[in-house]
Amino acid sequence: MTAVIGMSTGAAWTVDVPTEADREAIGVGLFAACSAETIRYRFFGMRNHFPARYLDAVIAGRPDVHDALVARDDRGDVIALGSLVTGEQPAELGLLVADAWQRHRIGSTLFELLLDRARKNGVEWVAASVLAERRHILDLMRTEATPVRTVLDHGVLEVVYRLHDGIRPEGS
Repeated sequence: MTAVIGMSTGAAWTVDVPTEADREAIGVGLFAACSAETIRYRFFGMRNHFPARYLDAVIAGRPDVHDALVARDDRGDVIALGSLVTGEQPAELGLLVADAWQRHRIGSTLFELLLDRARKNGVEWVAASVLAERRHILDLMRTEATPVRTVLDHGVLEVVYRLHDGIRPEGS
């Protein structure tokens, strides 16, 4: 699947499916490239390491259970991870982008590719959870899906969306 997806800060980045060879690059390298704040935003708390069970699922690479994509910089370093736990409905979306690569459409691109892959695998419902202060991230979902349920619990917003069939609604 490797393809040049974009250019940011003068360097090309690519997207690929993670493999066992990426375990350290994700679990150590990507984690180290993220600030404590970024880790808190992704995992809703302070962590000192990448969650092992999550990493195992990402590396397994079965789109019918846990679909995942990584973005790499022009040196081949993993700079972002997008995953969609598809074994349950609703599927659960997660994104982590290294601090130096945020706001370069990498997360958005991973998000769009994962949702396209989800549609092809018959996924109709996707859940996204973010800290309430990061509500703007949920707005991105509206370009691809319709919110059907929102729950606020201890500062975390969880929204369940119904995926659009690839046709964007008016106004998005």
